[in-house]
Amino acid sequence: MRRWLVLVGFLWLAGLVSSLYLTPHHYVVAGLFGAAMLLASYLASPVAVAVVAGISVVLEVAVALIDQVPVQAWAYSVLALVLTGLLSVTVARERFRAATRAKEAERARQQLQQFTEAISQGMRDPLFVVLARTHLVAADTPGHRDNLRAIDDAVETLRSFSDDIIDAAHIGAGQFHLEPSPFDAAEMAKQVVQRFQSRAGERSIELAADAPLGVWWDKRRAEQLLSKLIDNALRHSSRSGQVRIGISKNNGRVHIAVNDDGPTIAGDQLAQTFEPFSVLYPAQPRGEQDAGVDLYICQAIAEAHGGSIRVEATNGHGTTFHVDMPQS
Repeated sequence: MRRWLVLVGFLWLAGLVSSLYLTPHHYVVAGLFGAAMLLASYLASPVAVAVVAGISVVLEVAVALIDQVPVQAWAYSVLALVLTGLLSVTVARERFRAATRAKEAERARQQLQQFTEAISQGMRDPLFVVLARTHLVAADTPGHRDNLRAIDDAVETLRSFSDDIIDAAHIGAGQFHLEPSPFDAAEMAKQVVQRFQSRAGERSIELAADAPLGVWWDKRRAEQLLSKLIDNALRHSSRSGQVRIGISKNNGRVHIAVNDDGPTIAGDQLAQTFEPFSVLYPAQPRGEQDAGVDLYICQAIAEAHGGSIRVEATNGHGTTFHVDMPQS
């Protein structure tokens, strides 16, 4: 037997008992029967609520007739119960419709995530084939290495974008998991910065980190977080600008700050910084734009480690991202 039916039955029983011991009782009885309708409206289907309402009205009339209560005394109580019953059925119907729409929206969201992940997974194999063949051709045709390097970079960008879409789909589905292990965060940061030095061009990357800095994090995700923040800073810094990275520890927590000297995020857009598919920076002269999932993924990584991320924008030029996470 469903719980709501037990509760409704208890209210009916309470109303019948009240009719035996209370004088006058019809106001109390009507209130208990009305409470049964309202309770059912929040727990039962519209049809069940209509049945409860009908039984409640019949019980109210039956009690009044058995006790020979004058019609003038209980007519208004019955009218109030009828109106309460109509209201309860309406509430139950709207609640049922809202629940149905929520289920349909959740089903559509899951289908979209599955579709997105399937597309991204389908892109991986052809991209790996193109990447492998590009390396083979580059080895045999030295004169075309610049063109082949451009193809290689484009393929790598597509592969990275495919991985990001898969990560975003996992985050949306609540399937973003960590595999923590001990490592030196300062050494990890040094290695990540070294990988970016070759593409920094005239821009400089400065790292200041407390070393050694032992942490218990998911190393791959930590590298992904720092890489995305550095990549974001490089893309939005000036051509001869500077990207500064600071990593420090204090009272068992690690603070990471990544600063660039490029155009800042508008104040009215700061609240959207970590929303998926938000492109907040103005278009860059060199045409560098992101798909809007990098900072969304960074936030998920920080929060999965029990930490947080925020952005600080200064007037004119310069943006700093602050990440705060526990060491373990």
